[in-house]
Amino acid sequence: MRNLQYLVAIFVSFAVLSACTRDAPIYNVNSHPVPQPAQALSLTEIKNIIMLAGADRGWVMEEQGQGRLAGTLLVRTHTAKVDVQYSQTEYSIQYKDSDNLRYTGSTIHRNYNKWIMKLEQDIERDLQRKALQRQ
Repeated sequence: MRNLQYLVAIFVSFAVLSACTRDAPIYNVNSHPVPQPAQALSLTEIKNIIMLAGADRGWVMEEQGQGRLAGTLLVRTHTAKVDVQYSQTEYSIQYKDSDNLRYTGSTIHRNYNKWIMKLEQDIERDLQRKALQRQ
């Protein structure tokens, strides 16, 4: 009987620790520099690149004024919303809101961070690609 209680305690502890590791500090992109060759692109071109990079990952990007976009991603029962600010020299992606991602004010489900990191990488890649095409 004591062994069974011991095993149950270990199982419960493992389950609790496993659940905790799915959360991480929120990853925001702060003032990511636009690659030097891409700084020659117009603000409209940079906006279009960000919007297309987002669309390729399932983000719906809506223009919120010059240099600002609102992005929404729906994945199964999860929703993530971000604010994207951009210029010819830098861009930022900031957490705005979410549903069903265990947001606590400082932590969120780690998948959110993966989605933001992939979006950041795609924007960087596409900016460089567009700049190289112009040369």
